[in-house]
This record gives sequence, structure tokens and C-alpha cells, in this order.
Amino acid sequence: LNGEPNHCSAQCTGITQPYCGNSVIEAGEQCDSNVGIGQHQQCNPTSCQLENLTYCGDDAVQSPNDEGTGGPLNDGNEECDGSAGVGENQACTSECTLITLEFCGDDEKNGEEECDGSDGVGDHQQCTESCTLENLSYCGDGFVQTPNDGQTGGPLNDGNEECDGSAGVGPHQSCSLSCELNDLTFCGDGVAQNPNEEGTGGPLNDGNEQCDGEAGVGANESCTQQCTLEGVSFCGDGNIDQGESCDDGSLNGQPNHCNAQCSDITSPVCGNDVIEAGEQCDDDNTTNGDGCSSSCTTESLQCTGSGTYTVNSEFDQGSLINVTHTPSDQLQLSDQVNAFNFIWVAVSTKGTVVKIDTDTGAIVGEYKTSPSSQGNGDPSRTTVDKDGSVWLSNRSDVFNGHGSIIHIGLVENGQCEDRNGNGIIETSTAQNTILDWDDASGTRNVATADDECIVHYVELPNSRGTRHVSVDANNDVWAAGLSTRNFDLVKGGKWNVANSGTIIRSEPSVGYGGYGGLIDPSGVIWSANRLLRWDTANPLTGANGTNWTGYEHDSYGLCIDSQGNVWNTSLFGGVTRKFAPDGSLLGTFPHGFGTAQGCAVDGNDHVWVAHSLLGGSSVGHLLNDGTFIGNVPVGSGPTGVSVDANGKVWATNYYSKTVSRIDPTAGALGADLVTPIGAVDFTSVDLGGNPYNYSDMTGSTLSGKAESGTWTVVHDGVNGAFPWKNIDWNASVPSGGSLTVTVATSADGSTFGAPQSVADGQDLTSLSSRYLKVVVSFERGDEDASPVLFDLAVNRNCGGDEPPTTTPPEPTPPSGGGGGGGGGGFQSLLVFNEKNETVALPDSTVSWFTNVSATCVALYDDASHDNTGTPPAYGYDSQVPGITGNGTYHTATLTGLTTGVTYYWRPNCTATGSSQTALGQQLTIALAENPVVLGFEAPAQPEENVKVLGFEILPKTGGDLAGYYAGIFSVFGTILIGLYLGYRRSLLR
Repeated sequence: LNGEPNHCSAQCTGITQPYCGNSVIEAGEQCDSNVGIGQHQQCNPTSCQLENLTYCGDDAVQSPNDEGTGGPLNDGNEECDGSAGVGENQACTSECTLITLEFCGDDEKNGEEECDGSDGVGDHQQCTESCTLENLSYCGDGFVQTPNDGQTGGPLNDGNEECDGSAGVGPHQSCSLSCELNDLTFCGDGVAQNPNEEGTGGPLNDGNEQCDGEAGVGANESCTQQCTLEGVSFCGDGNIDQGESCDDGSLNGQPNHCNAQCSDITSPVCGNDVIEAGEQCDDDNTTNGDGCSSSCTTESLQCTGSGTYTVNSEFDQGSLINVTHTPSDQLQLSDQVNAFNFIWVAVSTKGTVVKIDTDTGAIVGEYKTSPSSQGNGDPSRTTVDKDGSVWLSNRSDVFNGHGSIIHIGLVENGQCEDRNGNGIIETSTAQNTILDWDDASGTRNVATADDECIVHYVELPNSRGTRHVSVDANNDVWAAGLSTRNFDLVKGGKWNVANSGTIIRSEPSVGYGGYGGLIDPSGVIWSANRLLRWDTANPLTGANGTNWTGYEHDSYGLCIDSQGNVWNTSLFGGVTRKFAPDGSLLGTFPHGFGTAQGCAVDGNDHVWVAHSLLGGSSVGHLLNDGTFIGNVPVGSGPTGVSVDANGKVWATNYYSKTVSRIDPTAGALGADLVTPIGAVDFTSVDLGGNPYNYSDMTGSTLSGKAESGTWTVVHDGVNGAFPWKNIDWNASVPSGGSLTVTVATSADGSTFGAPQSVADGQDLTSLSSRYLKVVVSFERGDEDASPVLFDLAVNRNCGGDEPPTTTPPEPTPPSGGGGGGGGGGFQSLLVFNEKNETVALPDSTVSWFTNVSATCVALYDDASHDNTGTPPAYGYDSQVPGITGNGTYHTATLTGLTTGVTYYWRPNCTATGSSQTALGQQLTIALAENPVVLGFEAPAQPEENVKVLGFEILPKTGGDLAGYYAGIFSVFGTILIGLYLGYRRSLLR
């Protein structure tokens, strides 16, 4: 025990002394180390006195408690202790952690609760504070509330319902799922539907209406209250109804029948296409000169319509494209291409280009610039070639991710392709008559383009963002893109030119140009942004200033004057620069606004500047020396300007979606007090998209000789009763060149059938229209030689030696179809008989012509009749059938004639295959008491003068009748020969 408390020390030198920490409770100690320690206590290691610990369970919340027990992690960090730290609906565990007690409001349905928060709550219910359910009013409960408890539904979705289910719903209304009223279409709303929304009315009462009110009701019909059609009594139903005095049904309005008003028998009306009492003919009009006069009497038609074109004034009766009569009195291709009578405007946002007649302002065509499979090509820059056709660039890279240009031929100059071979060019003729184009397949990538004036679609594999297009002196096309700035030369010309539409030269990018521009007469390309000047005789290589020159100023639109000076606008800065042909700067001039895009130079070398889509609404006007004249107000956002063949200036207005035409001679005097500023004299209709153009839209920047051209004349033959004979001409055609002629027929002079090629002197007797459209096409030959047309004659066929009043046999319509061609459509029946006769034989044969095949009878007796008789005899006592060999030449033998009696006769004919009838003139015939020779009566007294066909023959000088008649026929023959030769000369001049 040595060393233990109260025992001998370890050294056996004495009793051990008490001390705290020896685990023995000694005098003065309450504890020592762990000895004597109770629950929730500890022993002070210095004084060996007991100390009480805080702990989980002492009703005081500690974090942590001294004991280090309790809490969520049993580390003494208590959440609560007893009641300390305990909130509403909580309890403290023996581990001093909080737990939540179940209660109404804890969002959990417990015990006897019907609900708690949203727990246990169904549609259109809510939970009360006492956790019981109550039902809400709502959109769909069948009761109209304003608002409902749910505050949903109604026009503003705020619970203010207009209706609910059937509640609040009036006639022809329905209630939507959102408790809004909808008006239904229904039988009785005046609009025929199939079906209506109400689903009532119609034959099956299913809403499929036959009519509604006046809608869907045809002639002689009415609409029932059930929206079904029923017939009504009407004039023309064949029944004499109340208020009618007669009714002959389908015969109403016909001669000798009830009139169209069912009020009386018809009165004769000239011009109703029905031959009635007192009429010899009726051809559905009251026009003279067509065989039936304005008073419906038969006219003697003269065989007219031949004509020759050989002097300037005659050639000017037609339209000339790239053709001139310099030297005078002959036609040849022009040695200088001029602007054309059309402007081509890219409607960029629509993906089309419109063709506008600059004389009238009419839109005469609209074309896609890329196929449907590729989307909108976003067209922009245009340039017109020497043939009047347009080349246009697409800014969007829709062709296999590459740039593209499109070529649209000028149909008026024969530049389109009859791909389907039907003899007619199918092409757009007005705004929005855009023909389909599926994809870029087939020959020249346009095989699926229904518009046969779309003739080339060219992929530019080296180009992106294609913008620059310009036509050189060879009629080839330079194209470049802004993104890549390389230049490609595309073989131009008509679609049938060898290799046309293919890239024949490519030049790399030098970092300049590609944004738009032109090529000058020397073959130098000027291309904007940044400005490039490049002589295409050299490769586009080397350093700046060698083969090419690049400029650093802000460069946008480009235009060229007659001296070859190039004008260049800047988008910003309010000035335009003037460069000499060699590229040196001649001056910088303000143009009247802060921004600009395109520019153009007119025939007086005045400069016109479009004031841009950046706030502009005017075009600036400058003299060639840079003097600012003034601004012409146009539409909003003018991007480009171009000059037409009449010297007028056109502006494309981006935001207004229009084009404006400026007359440069109009308006107030400008800044120089001499020159008119100009004024708009025409604004187009809305183009249906935004036009974005600032390049040559008319061909005003072209240079060089015309490669092809046409002369087109519409020849008026006065009437269509006689066939054409031929067209003959005198021309000189160089080696490698061509001169071709086509004709097309028309009854009205505006709608023509398919054109057909004709040879010099070719028989055209199969054509018998009133109008002939003659197109002469010129193609330049070797060594730039032009064909020359000296004269062209259009000749009628008047039946050879027959008198010119004779009607020819029925013509055959031209082949190939086509709208409106004369000779192939309906012709009014005309009858031609013109000679009073004296005959010698007991029986007399009379003859007449019809203009179409017909069957006829000859009516006759010894009394005159003025057409007041009843058809078909019209009061004549006798009639004999006519005999015909070819359907149009007729004869009849009148029997029972008495010598010395004058008889009256006329033919009555019915057109073959038709009910149309026509009467000829009433003529006389008599049996001669004296012998006659070949229809000419011997005079009773030799001294009397004799007239033959209006020519007086002097009396015979002797008693020899043979000599007398020889004299007659000698004079008569001379007259006929003279007339015939004169007639031939008139045809062949």
C-alpha cells in the first residue's frame, strides 16, 4: 500500500500527503478524478470539487451543452430541451431534437381532416381553415358568374364569364371552354357554308347548305328557310305565269316568239345574232364593213388588206427592238445598243423580278429568280444584255451553298425557249402570274421552269453573296460576290448559243470589288466596296496599281456618262466622286442628302443619285460638272435609279414597295435657275415586296453593237373574210447571220395564235384572220455584218382572176392552236351575191358564195320582198335547193321563168353544223327577148351606149354585130387586164 493515500510513502519515509488528482477522495475533496462523480457532473481537476454539467434534459437549450450529447448529431447542439425551444405544433424528443406534430394546416391530410392545404382537395374545391372541404363556382359548372370563385374563364380569364355550358347562350351562339360566347355561322346568316358551325339546315339538316338568303341562289331559284334551293316561276320556264302574256321557254327572244320579258312577241333587233323580219343578216354587232351592215343588210365586202412596208414611215408602224432604219428605207441591226422599253426590278424579299413597260408603267411579267426547292434567292443587282434580256444576281447562296445568276429572255425580241414545242412561249404576262419552277435540274438548270423565258440558271462555285453583274461588249456576263470577291465570266447570249450559261474564265480575289458595278466601253470593270478598277484585258493579279487599282474611300453605286467618266456614290458622307476613264479623280460633289446608294446618268449626261433606304425619300439631280440642281421627292427608301429609252429616270423605293418614274423636264427650276429639277409622273402599284436595286435595270449602260433584234408589225387586213396569200420580202443576209419571219393570226388585233415560221412567198391561204402579226428577227453575221430588210409585202388572196368582191372558199384554221387566232374560231355566216342578170335560156342558173360551209336554197318570184315575210320563205312563192361543190360556192337553177318578166331572188343559207342563218341580197334576173352572149344583152338599138360592169362602151359604127361584140370584148378585156396588173402592182410594191 506504500504510496497509496494515507499509507506509507513509496520511500518508506513517512505517510503520503493528500492531493487532488490521485483518484482518492481525501480530506477536503468532494471527488477526485472520476471518483465520486454523479450523473451530469464532473470533478474539477484542480480543487476536486463537484461541478454540474448542462445536458440534454435540463430544460435549457444549449448549442452545445456541456455534456456534448443530444441534438440531431448527438454532439450537444440541441434543437430544444424540454419545452425550451419548442414552437407551435412541435415537440422535443429525449434527444433534444424537434419534431413536427400533425395539425390542421400542415398541408397533410391526417386523422379526421377532410383536407389540409391542397392535400385532399379535388377539382373546383378548396380547403377551409378547419380542414374541411367546400365546393367552388367555376367556368364549367353550368352557372354564369361574374366572377366565379376560381376567377378563371371569360374574355380576360378573370372569372367574369359570358356564359357557362348552355347558361347565357343565345340563338346561334356557343359557349367556349373558357366561358366566352362565340357567334356561330348558321342557316339564315346570309352566307352559304358547307357545313355551317351550327350544323343545321341543308337537305340533310347537317349544316351543308345549298344556299343562304341570296347567297348561292342562281337564276330562277330561291332559298328556303332550311337553306335548300327550290325553283321559282320565271320568264323562260315555258309556263305563262301571273304577270306574263307569253312564255316560249328557251325560244324566248327568238324571232316570232315571246320576248325575253314575256310581255309580247319579239321585235326585230339588229345586232342580236338572230335574223328577224326585215333583216338580211345579223352577225351579233352593229358594225359596218364586216359583211353585215349596222342595219343588218348584206354588205359587199371588198378583198382588201394587202400592203407593203418599205419606207421609214411604214416601218415605224411596227415596233423596233435593236433595229434601225439608218440608212433610210431599210431595216438593219443597230450599231449602238440603247436602253429598252422595259425596266427589270428585283423584288428582293419576294424572291422575284418584275418586268415593267416603261411607256405605260404596266407590269408585264414577274419571274422567280431561284427554284422552289432552293427557297428565296434574295435577288438584287440586274443588268440588261444586248438582246434586251436580263441577268440578275441572287445574294443568298441557295445553289448548293454557292452564288448564282439567272438569265430571263426578252420575249419581244425572240429570246425565250419553246421548251414544250407547242409553238407558243409560255411566260408570265402580269404581276403575280408567276409560273412554277421546281428545281435546278436538266439543261441549263431550267428544265422544270414552266416560264419559258427563264433560260439560264448558273451556279457560281467560286462565289458567295453574288452581287456584281455586268455585260461586256461580247454580250458575256461578269459576276462576282461580296464574300469572295473573285470574278467569273459567263458565256452570254441567247439560250441556243453554244456554251451559253457556262463559266469561260475565272479570276481570283484581290480584296476589292464584288459589290456591284459596271464595265465600260474599253472593257474596264468598275466594282464597288472597296472600289476596284480593272482592265479585263489583263489578269486580275499582281499588286495594287499594276493590272488593277483599288481605292480606299467609301464606295457604293456606280454609273457612267457618255465621255466614259465613272461616277461613284458613297453610302455616307453626302458626296459622289467623278473619275476619268483612266481612274484619276476629277472631283467630289454633294448630291443633296447625307446617304446614297445607286446612281444613273441620263442622255444629257445629268447624274441622278438615289438617297438610300437609310432615311432617304428623294433622288438628287446634278449636272455633269457637279452642279447640284435639286432633289426630286419619290417614295420611301430609294435604293437605285435607272434611265429608260425615253430618257425618264426610274427609282426603286424599298419601303414604299413601289417604283417611281421621274420626268427630268418637269418640276421647278433648280439651283442654276435654268434646269428643271424633275418631277415624278408615275408611281407603280405595290410590288408585293421590297425592291432592292442599284444597278442597270434598263440597258442604259450597254455599249457595242446589237447582236440580235426584231421588227414587229400588226397588219390590219380590214376584214377576215378573205384568206391571206403570202408574205414576200427583199433582204440581204450576210454569212453567219440570219433573217427569219414568223406570222400569227388574230381576230381582234390583241390576242394572237401560235406564231409560225414562213418562207419568202410561202402559200398562206390556210390563214384568213383580219390581223396578222409579222415578226422579222435579225441575227448579226460574220464580221459583225447585219442582215438588211429592204421591203416586206403582206398579200391577200382574192381568188386569182375572180373579181375582188368574190368570197373565197372556206379557210382552214392554222395548226398549233393558241388563243384568239383568226381562222380557227367562230365566224358569222355571210352570203355574197352581187349581180343583177339578164339571161337567154328558158332556165336560169344563179350563183353565190358563203364565207363558211353552208346549205342554201334560192328564193324567188316576180314580186319584190323586203324581208318582212315569215321565214324560211320570207314571202317568196318559189324556192329551189342550192348545189355546192365545196360548201362555200353555190348554184341553183331557177325554173319556170317567163321571157320579159323580171324576177326577184335571194339565197337563204344555214351554216353547216349550226342553226345560224343568213340571207343574201335581193337581186333581179330576167329572160332576154333578144339573144345574149356570155351574159351581156345585145342593145335593142345599135346606137345606144352599152355599160359593162360600169365601163361605158361607145356605140358600134356599123351593122356588123360580130364586129360590135368584138369591140365590146376588146375594150372589156383591156380593162380587166389593166385592173389585174394594177392590182398586182399594189400587192407587190
